[in-house]
Amino acid sequence: MDNAPGRTGNLFTFTIQNPPTGYRLVELEWLPSQGSTVVNTVPQAITNGSSGGIPPEFSISPDGRTYSFVYPSSLHGQTGSVRVIYQETSGAAMIGNLSGVRLP
Repeated sequence: MDNAPGRTGNLFTFTIQNPPTGYRLVELEWLPSQGSTVVNTVPQAITNGSSGGIPPEFSISPDGRTYSFVYPSSLHGQTGSVRVIYQETSGAAMIGNLSGVRLP
């Protein structure tokens, strides 16, 4: 992830620049410095993006280019990292990480 997240209300948005060729995105994770990890598969995040879900959750916009992490107000001020996992058909994985995120 090359862009720092944009922030609005109880969510932050981000884009992924230069995704690895030959790999597909399979999972998005919120790894807080304290508290519970949030993990969504891509199908879950797509569903969350089209119909909404129960925060905390990741969502993917209909155009597939914008990603959001939606969270309840109880998580305001929490710090952590966003991790994205890409996988190729052989099973090999590549991991992207954006650390130092503070939920506004």
